[in-house]
Amino acid sequence: MIDDFRETEMTWLFENYESLEPYKGEWIAVDGACLIAHSLDLTTLVRLSTEAGHPNPFITAVPEGPTVHLHL
Repeated sequence: MIDDFRETEMTWLFENYESLEPYKGEWIAVDGACLIAHSLDLTTLVRLSTEAGHPNPFITAVPEGPTVHLHL
């Protein structure tokens, strides 16, 4: 079995979901348990992350509306 090397980032997102309110509609970059950068533009986000010393962050969009999760 291969370990999920982004488990730390996913845990951080889950635990900090409520604090992402200011970033709704933006892209965010997370590396480890740290928010590295945010931007409305994906290209800018990648540039900002690289300039901050994190060339391979976990990148995701913060939805503007409510998120629906279905567990079957």
